[in-house]
Amino acid sequence: MTTISSATSGSVSSSSSSSSGNDLSSQIASLTKQIQTATKELKDLSTNSDLTDQEKLQQQQQLQQQIQLLQAQLAQLQQKQAEQAAEKNKDVKKPDEIKADGINRPTEQNQINVYV
Repeated sequence: MTTISSATSGSVSSSSSSSSGNDLSSQIASLTKQIQTATKELKDLSTNSDLTDQEKLQQQQQLQQQIQLLQAQLAQLQQKQAEQAAEKNKDVKKPDEIKADGINRPTEQNQINVYV
């Protein structure tokens, strides 16, 4: 069973490097799926009666490290995606940036204060 966990960590590194050409959303989806798979393996590990307690502990630690690594990569990609979205929104002209012309949008010198 030790070969399964090493094969799993090998597949994680190869899949994350192969997905580098894809866009961020597909990378995020891939990492999320990998985290779900590793979490499922971690849960299934406790019910596995073929392994000794020592082997279970070792695989549990490996899976936890793998999940932490995947979560860190996911956080980086989500931050990158948020930065790209912020840049995209910065380029779009906001309605409150429209120049005041004094007619329907008063300027500093052309304002009427109405108190009721």
